[in-house]
Amino acid sequence: MSKTIPVPDSTSIPSKFQFNLAKLGRRTLFWTWTIGTKGAVILICEEVVTSGIIYLFPDMGKRLWKVAFFAFLNDYEATHRITLAHCFVIIPVISTFMLWSLIFQIYLAADRFDEKFKRFQLDRSKQVILIIGAIVIAADAGMFCASFSMSSWGGSQFSATAVLATALYVATIAFVSLVSLFLSDDLAVLKDQEKVN
Repeated sequence: MSKTIPVPDSTSIPSKFQFNLAKLGRRTLFWTWTIGTKGAVILICEEVVTSGIIYLFPDMGKRLWKVAFFAFLNDYEATHRITLAHCFVIIPVISTFMLWSLIFQIYLAADRFDEKFKRFQLDRSKQVILIIGAIVIAADAGMFCASFSMSSWGGSQFSATAVLATALYVATIAFVSLVSLFLSDDLAVLKDQEKVN
């Protein structure tokens, strides 16, 4: 009596493998884009905006190692020059990225936004995000423009170069946030497909 060996469906194994490979590829692309682009923008802001903040608010030039509990930073070559301005700059930039992402979700991915904020009143949530977004994005752009103007590149208190650089800065943050939204949406679609399968 001959035994029959069950043969797996020839389409199921490759399709699952291809699906997992696609998911890994999309995750890798998303995190590479997110870390690479946002990290580069933060580094540029650290250089340009920090000097402007110190010029406008001299107390922000205080070394971080002089603040309580951070004295150990003075022991290392790479950290003893960090100022309060370096730490302060990171908060508005990250906030700007997050607010651009939420603003794009309001207009381009309404279902996703509604799902995320369904516990709150949607209309008021949108209004609050748009108001805070306008304030933070404008303030961040203004600080960048002022810092660029006061740097050696700008050359004067107000210059066309500073305005163009600020417009490019704002557009870059918006573009990076938009592409991140598209890539994260691809990941969400793959997760939904995985649940169905």
